[in-house]
Amino acid sequence: MKKTPKQRFRDFITREDLSEIPAVPIVAGDHAAHISGLTLKEVCKSGKKLANALVHSFRTYNHDLVVVFSDVTVEAEAMGVVLDFPEDNSPRIIKHPEIAEIQPKNPRKDGRIPEILYAAECCVNSIGEEVQVCVAVKDPFSLGVLLGEANTFFRDCIKNPQLNKEILEIALCNQIAFVHEIIKTGALPLIGAPFASGSLISPEMFAQFVTPYMERVIGIIRNSGLPVILHICGDTEIIVDRIMELHPDVVSIDELDIPVNAARFRDSVMFMGNLSTTMLLKGSPGEVFAATTELLNSVNDPFIPATGCDVPVKTPQENVKAMIRAIRTSEKKFRGMTQS
Repeated sequence: MKKTPKQRFRDFITREDLSEIPAVPIVAGDHAAHISGLTLKEVCKSGKKLANALVHSFRTYNHDLVVVFSDVTVEAEAMGVVLDFPEDNSPRIIKHPEIAEIQPKNPRKDGRIPEILYAAECCVNSIGEEVQVCVAVKDPFSLGVLLGEANTFFRDCIKNPQLNKEILEIALCNQIAFVHEIIKTGALPLIGAPFASGSLISPEMFAQFVTPYMERVIGIIRNSGLPVILHICGDTEIIVDRIMELHPDVVSIDELDIPVNAARFRDSVMFMGNLSTTMLLKGSPGEVFAATTELLNSVNDPFIPATGCDVPVKTPQENVKAMIRAIRTSEKKFRGMTQS
């Protein structure tokens, strides 16, 4: 019997059956809106339109993971960040709250978080039997960066670390409440860490400002009996060991040499990545097919071929389909993985 995308993904990440390789172009709200004839502003503002766009993208591509995500500023806006919403670009921060004003919010009442939860419920009800639905939730560090203004926050990791830790505790409380509500929708939390990147911070900063707070979010997900999926943007070469110490079940990484690093994940973490999104946007379908095949054949240890980050907004549909077709038609056989 042919597996559903949900069965394929779950069997693979639990190592129960490696015979069918999941295909994960990370389709977020922006590309989903583009192929659905909607503006990004519409899907950022409306949970119903976001859900409709994501369901449409799933029907278009039949990929193996649906991620409910509109933009990185959802939680920060609820906590006091003021945004401008262009029609066809990501929301732009125009004002940060005073530090004294930052407080955890109610995910069912405040800002656009209820819209995200509604989108998750709609996706679970519509396609949740067929495909794993995830909801992106930022790690506390990345939320702290958005709340405190990036340059100031990074500076204060050195000059005023105690202040940053106070902000991170507040961000953590907010994200814990959000994660609990995501789980209630029947979706799976997916921790996105856009600023906890080796491109931006050192391993020492990661250990001090990311690990203690991320561990508590991971603990809630794991204690709920759900797999932990973590996505980190940028170059992660220098923080691989720190990521391993968090023990996620799946780690989705943007910039990392897979052949060099895959064996490091073999016994404890399933690696996911990292087809170039530039290739996906600008290449031809034939080039995307070839690049995906090359990625698959570069490693013998099981991993999930995925885009390194979100599918760019105006990526041709035929290129996304070429990526998926390369995975579906591949004769690649991974060697068995030791149970963790």
